Amino acid sequence: MIVAVILLAALLLAYLEKNWAKWSSRALRFRGSSHKLLAEPGEVVTWRAAVENKSRMPILFARLWQNFPAQVRFHGEKAWVDGHVRESFQQWHVEERMSLMPLQKCTRTVDISFDRRGAYQIGAWRLAAGDLLGISEYAVTGPAQELVIMPERAKNVRSLEALGGFLGDVSVRRFILEDPVLTVGFRDYTGREPMKAISWTRTAVTGSLQVRQYDHTAERVVAVLLNVEGASPAALEECFRLTRSACELLERKKIPYVFRTNGNLPGPVGKVFYLGEGLGGTHLSTILFGLGKADGTCFHSLRYLVRQTLDRRRGNEAYILITPELDLVGKRAVAMLEEAAGGSVCVLTALEEADHE
Repeated sequence: MIVAVILLAALLLAYLEKNWAKWSSRALRFRGSSHKLLAEPGEVVTWRAAVENKSRMPILFARLWQNFPAQVRFHGEKAWVDGHVRESFQQWHVEERMSLMPLQKCTRTVDISFDRRGAYQIGAWRLAAGDLLGISEYAVTGPAQELVIMPERAKNVRSLEALGGFLGDVSVRRFILEDPVLTVGFRDYTGREPMKAISWTRTAVTGSLQVRQYDHTAERVVAVLLNVEGASPAALEECFRLTRSACELLERKKIPYVFRTNGNLPGPVGKVFYLGEGLGGTHLSTILFGLGKADGTCFHSLRYLVRQTLDRRRGNEAYILITPELDLVGKRAVAMLEEAAGGSVCVLTALEEADHE
């Protein structure tokens, strides 16, 4: 009888030993996320990983691996980095060991940064649970998440001065040209319009601030055109920096702008070939997201980009053309824009800055 009990206990222990790790892994839940999806070069981003035991049984041993690209920088105490970060197959992984009581959640954070523009896959994970005796493990895996690093701001003083002067002139003309006679409707007040544009009569009727909407011949809008045709890697990066600086300056001056490009700019919900008139954080971050992920692919020529822009031109549109260099084809394209806009064109080239990199 005693032998039978011992034998039964041994079989039960063997069964539990064989299946405990698998059962434990099924009870584990993982969630990883960063506090932002779009960041500055060199900005410290916190990656948070949470492991939860969903069962009512303790998990005595669990091991978490998280993978990070080779370009990552880890921040924190040196002792922690030395103890948890390992290099493997031209990437880094962070290893954490833990035990979890029933229904317990364990959270770990990693501070990271990237120095260069790009889209990085971070936090691909492998979570393993151990058996009762610590002999074997059973693991589940999950995908990485994407972190996009936007381009730096341009440092080309000459280009920035030219851009500032051009937009100063656009701002002046925008308010001079507004003519109450050409009012075609009303829209909600966004904060960028002058107080004189508010219709107090319409505001009283609707209960919210309303501004007069003028005819397109009276409103000043800027179209930002990014050309990547024929760009070297260095010139391409400078074009992206100039584009960011131009859009941010338009935001500060509260000048509505349109964005067009002949390059491959993957956006949050599709490629950013064209972005209609707008202002604000969402409008700008969509462009910055695309600039961060851009790979330099060119889909059509500068000439086609300009013709496409002019075909959809609205009455009082000014232009900022950002291009690697201004060759003969580029000069002809600028001439077409100047003819349509009455000279309201600002050309920013990356060639001079790229030659110094």
